[in-house]
Amino acid sequence: MATEAGAVGATRTPPEAERPCSKQPLPTFEELTIDQARGRACIACGEPIRPGAVYRGPIVGYDGGLTLDADVYACGPAGGVR
Repeated sequence: MATEAGAVGATRTPPEAERPCSKQPLPTFEELTIDQARGRACIACGEPIRPGAVYRGPIVGYDGGLTLDADVYACGPAGGVR
């Protein structure tokens, strides 16, 4: 028997607007702003990175035969909520 989304015991992923920045899905390389690609702005909310930021890893993009990558960060657990 399948559990309905609203039933007791059902697990739901909160809407993106309710998740902290550090739990937001990663954007594509093309969606990054210059400050986000340089690691100076949060990848979710765009705010400047502060102490306690969470490293989210590299995002890879391509420009013809060139491989481009950016190490990106998000607001820490006490930071923003998008």
